[in-house]
Amino acid sequence: MQASSLLVAQLLGGGAQASSTGSQAAAPVQQFSSLQLGLMTWSLSKLVGVDSRVRSSQTRQLVDAIAGHAGNSSVMDRPADEACRHWSRLVYGISKTGIMCSDSQAVRQVFDVAARQMPEMLQQRRPCVPQNVANPLLAYAYAEYPGSLNCYVAEIAHSLDWVMRDAKPQVSRDYSLCLQC
Repeated sequence: MQASSLLVAQLLGGGAQASSTGSQAAAPVQQFSSLQLGLMTWSLSKLVGVDSRVRSSQTRQLVDAIAGHAGNSSVMDRPADEACRHWSRLVYGISKTGIMCSDSQAVRQVFDVAARQMPEMLQQRRPCVPQNVANPLLAYAYAEYPGSLNCYVAEIAHSLDWVMRDAKPQVSRDYSLCLQC
């Protein structure tokens, strides 16, 4: 637990030394790519799932920093083949940390941005695998997003045949569900 606290402090810039001009160096999280932001939130969500003590004020500060960076910069502007996956991982990871949209203005803002970006990606036929289309819907539910998802849901419905064209059937390992075994 102590190691994760130290890591969070480092990512927030707690270990940054003042430069010779007296200004603090930017927090490392502010230098991360969209891939790194998504993987970090996903990893944090896994830590919270294993040990709820990880949901500390420091972790919330880190999630706020990640959400603020993702929502207020162009870091999430990615090539078509990456954007859907990165947005999906980011909002899903944030939501699974247990931080709600009502808990954080930065989290609410990044969910608002994603709610605008995701339908645009589908409209532009950007590559999105079905899981990366569905996970944000779960994220919005987990984070109790108070905004509208009408555009996103409508675009999913409109693009369903395109999104699902390469989907592989999921095989259930629960044979009790099989009606004709």
